[in-house]
Amino acid sequence: ALLRGDRPAPERKELVTIFFSDIVGFTSLSSTMPAEKVSDMLDRFYAQLDALAEVHGIFKIETIGDAYLCATNMLGTQDDSHAIRMARFGIEAVAAAERIPVDPRDPSKGFLRLRAGIHSGPCTACVLGGLRHPKYTLLGDTVNTASRMESTSEPGRAQCSSRTAALLREQEPQWADWHLAARGLVEVKGKGSMSTYWILPDPTPELDLAAAALAPTARGSSGPASPCRMLGPQPQTPQACPEISMHNNSDALGGVRHGSSLEAYEGGFDPGSPLGSAMDSPSVRGLGRAAAKEAPRSPPATQGGGFG
Repeated sequence: ALLRGDRPAPERKELVTIFFSDIVGFTSLSSTMPAEKVSDMLDRFYAQLDALAEVHGIFKIETIGDAYLCATNMLGTQDDSHAIRMARFGIEAVAAAERIPVDPRDPSKGFLRLRAGIHSGPCTACVLGGLRHPKYTLLGDTVNTASRMESTSEPGRAQCSSRTAALLREQEPQWADWHLAARGLVEVKGKGSMSTYWILPDPTPELDLAAAALAPTARGSSGPASPCRMLGPQPQTPQACPEISMHNNSDALGGVRHGSSLEAYEGGFDPGSPLGSAMDSPSVRGLGRAAAKEAPRSPPATQGGGFG
């Protein structure tokens, strides 16, 4: 239409998933670095995000300074995969940022950190501005809410709304079991209290080993280990009870992932067993200490490492 000199009509999108991100501390970096170095930093970073977007079938909308905006279910049909595509992209985008040096010639400046937010809902795609300088963009409350998910997120993490979390459970239930963790109620500007979720990176190999070893003990079953079985019962209607964590902290794996007194569990493990080796790994110990600092919990009532 633009080539013919016509203005394209706005197009309603009934359900898309939108990603917003910004670079932590960008204002400070910009004030202490020459503009040429800031430009080089952003170029290197956005090249990585663009490559990831192509891999996951993400439609890039625009960049504004350090902000990156993209969406799924825009071109073609991604009705049954738009949320999971964006969640995976979000995990990889956060990880990619931490591999990008602020200044390759000055290692003391460290690496980038990303704060990301994701929300799903309807929006309107349109072209704004004159025909000589048109701008394609998205409008609607879904865009605003995705931006709020980003601004209330934390450095090095991706946060999503309960709407996106529910779609993730529909599209990839087992993936959602491993990668969603309820954050609880968050005060969101213009929205009030919203239930939000952290989108977690892939579990470490040590946690996979711990899950496999704990499954028969925790559930009293001799069958094959199943992450879904380990994570405990899930709400049948996630929208109705978004504050319930995807991981049951009362079971064994919940304790490992959420750091509820790892020391109490370690006392009952044989260091020579696969589980003992997994629990003694730096990854699991570090995860337990970090999570325990965030949300301290009382030691389990059972003694001697029992999970029956």
